[in-house]
Amino acid sequence: MPKFRVISEPYRLDRFSPAVPTHRRIRGDESVQRKVTVIDADDLFVALHQTIELREHRKRSITSIEEVFPAEALYFSDDEIAAALKQGSTQSQEKLDPEDFEGNLYEEAGFNDTVASVAEILGDTLLPGMFLTVAEDMDGANAIVHVRDAATGDYRAATAEMKRMIQDHSAEGWNGVLSIARAIIDTAEPLL
Repeated sequence: MPKFRVISEPYRLDRFSPAVPTHRRIRGDESVQRKVTVIDADDLFVALHQTIELREHRKRSITSIEEVFPAEALYFSDDEIAAALKQGSTQSQEKLDPEDFEGNLYEEAGFNDTVASVAEILGDTLLPGMFLTVAEDMDGANAIVHVRDAATGDYRAATAEMKRMIQDHSAEGWNGVLSIARAIIDTAEPLL
């Protein structure tokens, strides 16, 4: 049965700023007490009906009801990942060819560029509606994985060390590219 995440915030006017309802305030504001509940429901309509009956969400502004991706939803076989990478991005027309990769990718100078290319293609092919990018900091030591949901406009990000953007540091050639793809998917999974 699908799971849905329900998020609500106080609906009353805030005592510090009577002109601004709390559900319109900045998300990081500590005075906005968000409540999050995960419920099982057959579909979104049933989830909404169950939410109305939840005591902790009554008399609050429900800001979001979204389906929680099951863990197996982001499991892709090596063949599926390889096919997506070979198909390439429809936005930039960039494709990855297994014959272009040899040696240990982690030790090569273009490792960070390869990570960014793999992320762009994965976001365009395997995660429809989600735009996945990897940006590195000025030193190139850390990566920020960005996920933007085109349907809702939600934007989430997670940071990780660039060396964690590959699962197997000794993987060579195309296996290294697949290892990068798996690491990116693992980093992005909690954001979806």
